[in-house]
Amino acid sequence: MTRRPNFFIVGAPKSGTTAMDSYLHQHPDIFMGPKEAHYFSPDVIRDQNFLFSSERYERLFSEASNEKVVGEGSVHYLVSPEAAKRIHDFDPKAKILVHVRNPVDFLYSHHSQQVFEGYEDIEDFQEAYHATDDRRKGQRIPEKCRFEKILDYREMTNFADQIQRYFDLFGREQVMVTLFDDFKNDTSSVYRKTLAFLEVDPSFEPAFPVVNPNKKIRSRALMNFIKDTPDWVTSASRMVMPLPVRKKLKQWIIRKNTRFQERTPMDQAFRAQLTIEMQPGVERLAKLIGRDLSAWQKS
Repeated sequence: MTRRPNFFIVGAPKSGTTAMDSYLHQHPDIFMGPKEAHYFSPDVIRDQNFLFSSERYERLFSEASNEKVVGEGSVHYLVSPEAAKRIHDFDPKAKILVHVRNPVDFLYSHHSQQVFEGYEDIEDFQEAYHATDDRRKGQRIPEKCRFEKILDYREMTNFADQIQRYFDLFGREQVMVTLFDDFKNDTSSVYRKTLAFLEVDPSFEPAFPVVNPNKKIRSRALMNFIKDTPDWVTSASRMVMPLPVRKKLKQWIIRKNTRFQERTPMDQAFRAQLTIEMQPGVERLAKLIGRDLSAWQKS
């Protein structure tokens, strides 16, 4: 019988969730399914071909056996207005892990990732941020953007309301909120706390490689070809290569088409403006989770 997930990493993007997913995957008592299924957030998906059927979703966990925890991580479950209730309907006893970070740093990193993925076609961060109002009206959304809300940069930072949805449905005892600052500064300690939250052996020590650094595309045309491969190429490749080989080839091409580099620092005047704009939300989040976030309010 296929196991069902009982643990969810729900976001936010660019806040250490990919790294945490990778580290949890190493634990012998935890099975982590493929990341970013977004099964419980169809409301944020524009491309209907990206939606998972229940049968396809269950197959993601077909290799799970007797692990105590079966997990799934999809970063848009946090911004999705519907995901919390859908997950609760699926398993009201599920445990929820949330990662959040300074919203100004988050936005800059998030924008860079969307440019890399090809979902954002405005490469200037300040210009992209100011396009938010148009995009809320359904305007200026790139054709290749699969997700409805990820370019709504203001809503993406509404962490307090997003977390409150999970607190309301699951209760605080089933929801763990982790700050990216803590995770980055003392990864091992945060990892052990997460294991304790999941009620598995907290003494397990995984390898802690750097995961999901900032990336730039070498060739946008090649990236677009990989993401939207013509049907005739897909059909031909199926005839000569099994699925595992095709996946490895695709991953190899993406790696070769990627270069890793530090982001150019954000314009300081715009950073100061955003810090002021984000202050009320930061204060609400600090009160909600009982943490001093005053460091986030320094530009």
